[in-house]
Amino acid sequence: MSKNEKHIQTSKRNFILALILLLLTNTLMAITLSVFAKKNLREQIDQRMLDIANTAAYMLNGDELEVLKAEDKDTESYNKALDTLRAFQDNIALDYIYGIRQEADGSFSFTIDPAEEDPGEFGSPIVSTAALRNAANGVADVDKNAYSDEWGSFYSAYSPVYNSEGKVVGIVGVDFSADWYNGKLNDNRAISIVILMAAMTIGIVLSFIIRSDNRKRFTAILKEIRDIDASAQKLNSSIMQTSIKKLDFLPDNAAGLVKELAKGEEGKETYFDEMEEATSNLHAV
Repeated sequence: MSKNEKHIQTSKRNFILALILLLLTNTLMAITLSVFAKKNLREQIDQRMLDIANTAAYMLNGDELEVLKAEDKDTESYNKALDTLRAFQDNIALDYIYGIRQEADGSFSFTIDPAEEDPGEFGSPIVSTAALRNAANGVADVDKNAYSDEWGSFYSAYSPVYNSEGKVVGIVGVDFSADWYNGKLNDNRAISIVILMAAMTIGIVLSFIIRSDNRKRFTAILKEIRDIDASAQKLNSSIMQTSIKKLDFLPDNAAGLVKELAKGEEGKETYFDEMEEATSNLHAV
């Protein structure tokens, strides 16, 4: 294998390694950005859910909600709370909003549900989650995992309702479909994948374009160097032959003297040639 072929093989190997490094870097960056973007998007969705629950809880009268019973349906205090929750149900993109109460045994039950179809009955049990228990302790929270019940699968936000004494007397629950929630996160993942593929495609195409352009340039340069080297060798050979012939026209003693002067330290004949020096420099280039 010639020196040029070895150089080409090395160049190809380096190009492949650089291309692999580019792909790995793009992949790592895309995964990192996707993770951060998903985390940020989830925080935004959770905060939106909490804002709705907190606002609704703030608008309810805790003193009235504390003493409501199933028999109070259609009373002024009951309808006032019902209208407040229904305003959120009708004007904000959510699935369900409802009131919750913690029972003496620690379980939870519905109070007021403004849903037009199949509302939760006052006093019927509701699924207990970590976020719901946090709200009962006075800390608004959002479910980290979806839960399922007879109405479907949801992520929910819960916000406590306080009476005039600052005691938690109720909870507002807000449900968002798990399909909607996960769909938002999946949309973000799809966008990240598209961006990754686009970046990788552009990077690969540019790499091949740059390699092709550089290869053409180096190929042209090497061809010119080979042509110059061949011409230099031809000219050098011609000069050497001419010089040797000229020695034959000198007297024997003079020709011998020149040949003796041309011998090196080790006794070998060396003919000084400017073209040979130029050829050596050309090889170095």
